[in-house]
Amino acid sequence: MLKKLEKYPYRLLHPKLVALITSRDEKGNPNVCTVAWIMPVSIEPPLITVALQKKHKTTDNIIKTKEFIANIPKENQLEIVKKCGSKSGWEIDKIKEYSIKTEGAKRIETPKISGSAGYIECELYSYFEAGDHYLFNGKILIAEVEDEYFEEMWINPPILYHFGKDVYGRVNRI
Repeated sequence: MLKKLEKYPYRLLHPKLVALITSRDEKGNPNVCTVAWIMPVSIEPPLITVALQKKHKTTDNIIKTKEFIANIPKENQLEIVKKCGSKSGWEIDKIKEYSIKTEGAKRIETPKISGSAGYIECELYSYFEAGDHYLFNGKILIAEVEDEYFEEMWINPPILYHFGKDVYGRVNRI
């Protein structure tokens, strides 16, 4: 028997891969935001899309600096994922407040989060309004991944998926 979903019908599309989006403001101050609404959208040019609420500090940063990084966190970064998804970058400096270690990126000024399983550095290609969100299309400048977890695709990686609310976990191949 099927039941009708009135609240959060999009959760039928979960679990979704978790990413930590790093961005910087015009003064160079970094910010990080937890997202699960991220996906590839073009092979040529290589593009990914991330959906961000209009009110996010990360949204403002990307519009102004035209760059961002999708950091793919590991299980041992779960607390960072939870914390960065529960506080606004307008209210606190998440990098300092949560002692998040960062390092320089290869092609852009925005820092990446140290210890992540992978990174996708992007320059803003385009963006448009989608309800209460903006969809940011980022052109992939460079993608890096820990080689022990990847050979043309993920090999049983210790990466996180979002199931809904504040529930995270792993997904294994069958």
